[in-house]
Amino acid sequence: MSDLKNIVHRTHCIEKLLSENNLQDIEDHLKELEDVDMTVEYLQRTEVTKAVYRVLKSCPSGELKKKAKQLLSRWKALYKENCAQSMQVKKSVSVCVKEESEYLSVVPREQSLSEGPCQQEVLDGTSSNFLVPSQTVENVVCNNAEGSMNQHSSFEEQHTVHEDSKSVVSEASLQQDLLRALRCKCVDLLYKALIGFAKDEAETVKWLELAKEIEEHVFALHAKNDKKYKNCIRSKISNLKNPKSCHLKHSLFSGTLSPKAFAEMTVMEMASDELKQLRALYTKSSVQEHQLPQVINGTQTNKIKCRRCEKFDCTVTMIARGTLFLPAWVRNTNPDEQMLTYVICNECGEQWYHSRWICL
Repeated sequence: MSDLKNIVHRTHCIEKLLSENNLQDIEDHLKELEDVDMTVEYLQRTEVTKAVYRVLKSCPSGELKKKAKQLLSRWKALYKENCAQSMQVKKSVSVCVKEESEYLSVVPREQSLSEGPCQQEVLDGTSSNFLVPSQTVENVVCNNAEGSMNQHSSFEEQHTVHEDSKSVVSEASLQQDLLRALRCKCVDLLYKALIGFAKDEAETVKWLELAKEIEEHVFALHAKNDKKYKNCIRSKISNLKNPKSCHLKHSLFSGTLSPKAFAEMTVMEMASDELKQLRALYTKSSVQEHQLPQVINGTQTNKIKCRRCEKFDCTVTMIARGTLFLPAWVRNTNPDEQMLTYVICNECGEQWYHSRWICL
């Protein structure tokens, strides 16, 4: 088995043992990693550093922690040495380029001095080593290597510490983004319902402000119930788009109806006057129909005056007393049962009865 495959296998085994909280066999895998001829390429292509770092932070065994710390220290030194070599090569190349440019330069001293700032800017973009001529090559290499290694170590620590909190933060941010998108969509729908065919720029700006205020008040009312919030927005949009409810737009635009009051209005309150009258008429007729007896057919007469509306349009019938006062399973079907004269006004629905023409 090649070194790379062996490292990947050991890393997978360590991760699996850590997830299963089985710490007994981790020591064998750490010993195998000690014998591997590790290179910087292997460290970059695999996640062995992360696995060993998890062993260092999560294992309670002091021996395992010691071995993990030794491995990390060895790999850190290897990485630092590789960075130092690469930086030294870059430094030597840049020095050669600089010497060649100075050798080939035939520009007079005055011109070179005038062009110095421009050249300095170009050099700033190509290599940062020209900014520190007073430093020696060894200092630059060591500083750069230490900085890169410290950055790598801090990244590993932050990744491990915040690994559990990232999922919670991402989920909360996703919910906030969805809620923000929903509210923006509701504002846009309210704005389209309010604006109608308006073309004046001042009016469109005012309609947009009104839509935002209405949505804010609706959200304040139903912030804890997403279903009620959506239903309320749909109700407002439907009533604003209804041609018979144009009084709502006029009241909002003129200021007689505030956005807060409009957000708190019910469906009954947002209805037009015509619909309110029609609804009241239906309610009244339903009450009257409910009051009238459904199975009794009497004789219509104009000889009796209604005591409520004082009109002479009534219906008279003879019914048994038990029909009005007794349930069906108690009623007596005897023909000698006491009969009542039952009167209904056809105009207002008033009902009354007489026993042998004596008013009770």
